[in-house]
Amino acid sequence: MDNIKWEKLNIISGEYTNPIFTCHRPCPICNSINAKSVWGLNGFQFFTDNPTIEKKVDIKVQQCMNCYAIYLNPAYSQIGFKYLFDEAGCSYGSRSSFRVNEEIGWLKQRNLLKPGLHVLDIGCYKGQFLAALPEEIICTGVDIDHNAIEYAQSQYGSTRLNFICADFEKMDLEIQPDLITMYHVLEHLPNPLEVLKRLRLLANDRTKLLIEVPILENGSTNDINGFFSVQHMTHFSRNSLNKLVSLAGWQIREKQEQADYNGCRVICEPDGFRQVDSAPNDLSLCYKYLSNWYQALVDVEDTLAKHQECNKWIIWGAGLHTEVLYQTTSFFTNLKKREYIIVDSDPQKQGKKWRGINIYNPNILKDCILGDRKILISSYGSQPIIEQILINMGINQENIVTLYKQIKVY
Repeated sequence: MDNIKWEKLNIISGEYTNPIFTCHRPCPICNSINAKSVWGLNGFQFFTDNPTIEKKVDIKVQQCMNCYAIYLNPAYSQIGFKYLFDEAGCSYGSRSSFRVNEEIGWLKQRNLLKPGLHVLDIGCYKGQFLAALPEEIICTGVDIDHNAIEYAQSQYGSTRLNFICADFEKMDLEIQPDLITMYHVLEHLPNPLEVLKRLRLLANDRTKLLIEVPILENGSTNDINGFFSVQHMTHFSRNSLNKLVSLAGWQIREKQEQADYNGCRVICEPDGFRQVDSAPNDLSLCYKYLSNWYQALVDVEDTLAKHQECNKWIIWGAGLHTEVLYQTTSFFTNLKKREYIIVDSDPQKQGKKWRGINIYNPNILKDCILGDRKILISSYGSQPIIEQILINMGINQENIVTLYKQIKVY
């Protein structure tokens, strides 16, 4: 701990409507421009400081007053994706092995993985899902992440496994897929309707389309990151998902909401391009969610208030959760006295800064004497793991501050 440099927070105020990073759009489902703002954060910084260009944008979530869909506007441009998410990758990581096994078992139960069928996985990332399918299945994976596709092709590419880097709205295939899968991809796309229409053109009359997205009805959690994730372009409800697939020429034949997290999985079949009535109850659904989110903030504030006299903090986590803490809580407001360092296990962040605060490898905490300094775990899903690591390092429990009494997998 003797070699670290404690820093005060670097505050830069103002709005960031950088036209390079974002672009305005109409409702991604009905194309209406009649919308109202329901939530937002100004000057949200994505990951670490950049010495040449500020990676900040204004996050604005709007609700369409025509179809009541909820979406990010302005949305991220292609350049925005490149700069804002360069430390996370365009695909934001891959699914866990547990989730992949569950997904494959679910498809087998419905007899959707017959030998010789062609499976097209949209947003395949590094190809782990397709690689785990039965060997009798022909597979094509598509992603916009060039590095991920190169990895997938080098690791799994074969005569039956092919990976393509392509724009989802413009891609083409030599053979028609029998099954198209989109696991937690649709919510990240700026033009989900156009992508689903493109898939409808690539499909045959018997093609099945599997979509899984998080939905607002199951989005309430005590995590201050919340359902309105800054990484999502569209925040779906049951109604808006149904309206979208219908407008794109598909019809939902089966729906299952996941028991252990907020995913909604649907199986669709080709259909005519149909209009579906809008659902005004999505207005009250939005306010219900927001009331839950503000309660989560209250709970976090109550926890932070118990430690307001501490002026030297070690923050474990240099990701989105720490930025949300900065945006929404009082943790960084005692600016004249408080000093900070950050530790993070991601090698890409170590040696860099977040809002002027140095980021170190967590190994600096081994066998250290903290005195009256405290460690704040700035993570939701990883809170129990990080807490156990700190205890194993010999850190006293009284020096560890956790923000969540319970963790919901979502």
